[in-house]
Amino acid sequence: MDKIGGAISFATENETDFYGCKAVIAKDFANLTDKALEANILLAISSSFSDEIEKKLETKNIKTVILDKHSIEDAYKSFADKDSEVYLIKNEDNSYKLKFFSGSLSKSYQLRK
Repeated sequence: MDKIGGAISFATENETDFYGCKAVIAKDFANLTDKALEANILLAISSSFSDEIEKKLETKNIKTVILDKHSIEDAYKSFADKDSEVYLIKNEDNSYKLKFFSGSLSKSYQLRK
């Protein structure tokens, strides 16, 4: 089992400081690309990425992860107001999931990649 990730920032219109985070989740990543490139993040999570944004992030070895809108909403409701971590986990069957943690609370979201 392989995994990458760490502390996560839940981007909003008012929250775009990614310092110390290893992952960023955003409902729309378009206006956050430059800030993400400046930060030392490993994962960018959103419901979609343009080809241009995806290429920019990949040049800095930032893995883009597409998560459906419903799961993103659920993750925001469950984890955005807490100190949280997220990991992209490769399962033994070569499928992937995102696993969010905050204290004793954890949730996994299966990816369709």
